[in-house]
Amino acid sequence: MIYIPVLNVCLQPFQENWQLTTPQAQGRHCQALLAAQRQLRSQLLRFFVALVVVCGFGVAKQAALAQTPNKTGSPTRQSPIYTYVERMPVPKEGSMNKLLNDLQQNTHYPEGATQSGKVYVSFVVNSLGKVGNVKIQKGLEPLLDAEAARVVSSLADFTPGRQNGRAVDVALTVPVAFDKSAK
Repeated sequence: MIYIPVLNVCLQPFQENWQLTTPQAQGRHCQALLAAQRQLRSQLLRFFVALVVVCGFGVAKQAALAQTPNKTGSPTRQSPIYTYVERMPVPKEGSMNKLLNDLQQNTHYPEGATQSGKVYVSFVVNSLGKVGNVKIQKGLEPLLDAEAARVVSSLADFTPGRQNGRAVDVALTVPVAFDKSAK
């Protein structure tokens, strides 16, 4: 006896000598086999139809997600956010050193803050060169974190990063220093 779980079939050897069975018995045996084949065929057909439908819905869902409009009205892309690319994004006005100096000049120590140190802020430069998705990676206290996020959010546009010749989203992290004694 051979059991085939994929097809849900159990094959058993014929117990009698096929040559010695009567034509009528041979016919019943063959009829039973044909009925089993028809049932199996219909089960396989239902399985393949279900498989096509499920795969179709999966592809349709991905296509629908890719066409969901964002706040600007253009379709969103499911693109990865890189941390390092062939050509990193740079500020349109100057270099990264100038950007860090501008950050320090535009940062104001908030009233009520008590600590000194650095707040590390991550942000994403999208494929259009805009700054977005600002998050505090390592903060000091809420007032300083809010000021660091405000300063980074107000950064000017960048020349977008490029990977394989096309503009991509790139995540960057910058330190924003706060010195309580330099108020």
